[in-house]
Amino acid sequence: MSERFLQVYLDTTARCNLRCRMCLVAYQEHQLRKKPPHIADRLRSLPQEMSRDLFLRIAADIFPRAKTLYLSCGFEPLMNKDFGWFLEQTGSYRIPNVGFTTNGVLLTEDVARQCIEAPVHEVSVSLDGARRETFESIRPGARWDHVLGNIRQLVQMRDAAGSLYPRLRVNFVLMRRNIQETVEFVELAHNLGADVLDFRHVVVFDIAHDMREESLFGHRDLANVWLARAKARADELGLQIAYLPTFPRRPGLERVWGWWRRLRRSRRSGPSTSSGHRPRCVAPWETLVITHLGFVGPCVGWLRDPPVGYLARQTLEDVLNGPQMARLRDGLLGRAPLRDSCAACPTISSRSTEPIAFTEIEIDHLDKIWLETYAQEFGWDLGASSAER
Repeated sequence: MSERFLQVYLDTTARCNLRCRMCLVAYQEHQLRKKPPHIADRLRSLPQEMSRDLFLRIAADIFPRAKTLYLSCGFEPLMNKDFGWFLEQTGSYRIPNVGFTTNGVLLTEDVARQCIEAPVHEVSVSLDGARRETFESIRPGARWDHVLGNIRQLVQMRDAAGSLYPRLRVNFVLMRRNIQETVEFVELAHNLGADVLDFRHVVVFDIAHDMREESLFGHRDLANVWLARAKARADELGLQIAYLPTFPRRPGLERVWGWWRRLRRSRRSGPSTSSGHRPRCVAPWETLVITHLGFVGPCVGWLRDPPVGYLARQTLEDVLNGPQMARLRDGLLGRAPLRDSCAACPTISSRSTEPIAFTEIEIDHLDKIWLETYAQEFGWDLGASSAER
């Protein structure tokens, strides 16, 4: 195992300045109003930003082992007033790849300058549309011209400084309302000076009723046609697409190819046990997703199970060698049942277009997991709320 082996995704805030249609943040207040007042008040009183002390603790313990650090995961990092300070602290660890994802609204000239000087190696901007009306319908509160202007300013400042960094990645969440804009999006990304594109299918939460109709699972042929056109246009323009989630036309054959790809990967690299077994996913050996309070998950799709660690009280070694991580790894190695998040994961199943990968995530179940986590770690007495969870 190399010294730097971790991919770390770290939220330093639980705030966002937008309420995007497909994002869980848009429904937080609705969920709070459903809870007993004493529970809702406790949840509202939780810190919304990572403390400097916790950040320094995590940095000293984990950053020397990080090959990639993304200073964002589920929220808008530029909402944190200390973002510049976090970047400064990160610089001393000389992590090979540092980046963050933003909606672009707060990507000011000062932030762009900090990114160039740090340097931040990659800035990822989520757009989800190639037309003003589509973009603004998905991301209420964001203005098309303002966000595109911020992106262009970042690229111009980078080029004027003669720097290679930050690279620009643009993201597109695939939905029924925007699928026919994928080719236009490729052309827009090229005009903005993007280096990488990333397409992802929308994740549907049961509370987001209008998102049920936005899933492309019922429009697979339509999705494939437009994704193929987008890929062809990207190839013409020399743009890299990091992820292109097409639907298989022959599911049985796709499963065979999935098995063959996993076999080839297992022969090349990846963690193994003394018996030589290779895991179905390497995330629990290579990835940490850390919330602003210090709770740890093994990947961004860990939505159906409790955290596997708590860095406000544990060290990296405690988390990686703890019972929760051991149970998770045993499931991936075929020595125990898979955890719920793994069983529903398209990467694990190699069925990214099968129904299981598009199953709605029950927000009440997610709330229950976090309430129980807080009760355990903070000593909360949930009392009368238990019947309503």
